[in-house]
Amino acid sequence: MTNDKKEKKSQIEKEGWVRKFTVEENRVDEYKELYESLGQEVMVTAVNPSEIEGCVECFKVECDKYRTIYTRSKKSEEKLIL
Repeated sequence: MTNDKKEKKSQIEKEGWVRKFTVEENRVDEYKELYESLGQEVMVTAVNPSEIEGCVECFKVECDKYRTIYTRSKKSEEKLIL
């Protein structure tokens, strides 16, 4: 993983995002709705093959068909009022 990719991943983690998994694009709405119903914020990004462990051949060929899902706890309104 290059330094730029490590810095981006580190920034995402500092913001409280947790990488859940990578899924085909046509399933994103289903998982987004599920995590939101559980009180989570959801961020969906284009897949980055360098962040995936194991075989990545299908992601290299058709990476535009996949998305990575990140979640984090919603910040309560009380925390936003200082």
